[in-house]
Amino acid sequence: MVRGAGWHELYPRPRRREKNVLDIPLYPQTVVRQIDSGIAFSPEGQHIAYVRQNNPQVGKYRIPTASLEGNSETVLQIGAVSEAPNALA
Repeated sequence: MVRGAGWHELYPRPRRREKNVLDIPLYPQTVVRQIDSGIAFSPEGQHIAYVRQNNPQVGKYRIPTASLEGNSETVLQIGAVSEAPNALA
């Protein structure tokens, strides 16, 4: 033990969790599969959006959103692959 240090200095109380903070897991986890872009986070940080091309329809793209766990997928937009966005922001 460090001389002159009380237990509270060596083991501080955990800080209160801040709202809207993304917890990054210790080990990578697969959340969604078969995506054709990077991901974008919703403003509140609770959902992700991405581009999926030729799945399930050949020649079409979709922009779905899903929760951070990868469930509750909702399609926001569908269009021709030739008009698919290069990135989401």
